[in-house]
Amino acid sequence: MKIFRQPKTLGVVWIAETDVFTFNTRPPPTDLPLTKRNALKNVAPLFDPLGLVTPYTIRATILLQTMWTRELDWDEGIGRDLTEQVQQWFSELDHLKKVQVHRCLQPSTGPAETTIHTFIHTSKDAFGGVSYVRNTQLDGVMETRFIASKTKVAPLATMSIPRLELYVAVMGLRLAQSVSKTAVDYGRPFITIQGRGKERLKRWLRLFTCLASRAIHCEMAFGLDTDSCLNAFARMAYRRGLPQEVVSDRDTNFVSANRELKELVEKLDKVKICQRTANRGVTWIFNPPQAPHFGGAHEIMIKAAKKAIHAVLGEANVIDEELMTAFIGAESLLDSRRITYQTANPCDKTPLTPNHFLYGQVGDICP
Repeated sequence: MKIFRQPKTLGVVWIAETDVFTFNTRPPPTDLPLTKRNALKNVAPLFDPLGLVTPYTIRATILLQTMWTRELDWDEGIGRDLTEQVQQWFSELDHLKKVQVHRCLQPSTGPAETTIHTFIHTSKDAFGGVSYVRNTQLDGVMETRFIASKTKVAPLATMSIPRLELYVAVMGLRLAQSVSKTAVDYGRPFITIQGRGKERLKRWLRLFTCLASRAIHCEMAFGLDTDSCLNAFARMAYRRGLPQEVVSDRDTNFVSANRELKELVEKLDKVKICQRTANRGVTWIFNPPQAPHFGGAHEIMIKAAKKAIHAVLGEANVIDEELMTAFIGAESLLDSRRITYQTANPCDKTPLTPNHFLYGQVGDICP
């Protein structure tokens, strides 16, 4: 008899035998005093990052919002009307064990035509959106699977339904868009030699991180001025494609680059480097000043890249060509890292890496 483990993360369970997600929840004791503190304490452990059960969790969020608007103390009774609704919500917690959502979005049989569909809805209490993937087989049979959903409670300020529909339209657009966002940051300068008797020069690591696949792209910047910033961005865009959004720190050179980015996009459009993406333009988003923790996605990759480059170069004196080779080697190494769980079973599939999204394979690393 083959025994399958059921890994669990904060209440979300993956059943390997059927490859589905489900929940392992239990309702609180029936004699639990219903206060704002106990309500929040029993709602918070329900971890649902993909929005698998948002029709259920949004009800709890609305109830909590109502408790706050009534200015109830933490240990004060919540009233008869809210008590009945909270008790009903708690009683349904046990039913979440019956919810099963496929983890894999690929069709179960053969090749298929794949389309993504996003639906949005709004009401006076909340609004949200949900995305599904529909796989159409060659014989016309269709198979639909859930991707993700997102909900929010309506703002406390009174708004009309048409106004709320604008909010949910933005949410649905963000949910449906193919993620083409890039984070960018600079690493510490490296010193390169230019020849006997010549001045040593500084070169900077400019690292781009895809916020979807977590792939990285390394460029060597010859300065911290705006022109060097845009040149490195252009080299990345020519090879990887033009992103829709770029997230960076609020450095002086990045702020200047934002003003000149429209001209750069127009040039890319004129020479037809990437007609489809250049027409959409690029939005440059700046993190708050003096807040590096907002850029954790690229800061952690900068740290990993510098560690890999230092392991290759050490304290050796290098020229520009050797430093660029080390940058690309670090890029290849980090893009070959595993981003999914690798089991001990050799018969299991190879874990995903960023290179799978870039090239369709793990990629080889030269010695």
